[in-house]
Amino acid sequence: AIWMPINYLAVSALHYYANVEGPYREHAHRIYRKLRENLVSNVYKEYKRTGYLWEQYDSKSGYGKRSHPFTGWTALVVNIMAESY
Repeated sequence: AIWMPINYLAVSALHYYANVEGPYREHAHRIYRKLRENLVSNVYKEYKRTGYLWEQYDSKSGYGKRSHPFTGWTALVVNIMAESY
């Protein structure tokens, strides 16, 4: 399952390492961009499809799972969109 709080921590760390000098800077930046884009687009896609934010998302299909409407930790996607870590 895709849980927003864990992904928020990962995106935050990748953002940090993408912006400091070091041997993995470019690699962290590529992963950061891809993960950020995937998270934001999947939450938006599911919202458009169902009208809900979900507690978690399926790791294969991206479909929302479990509790809905759920604006708890899934609201972290707004911070990810704003790059506010």
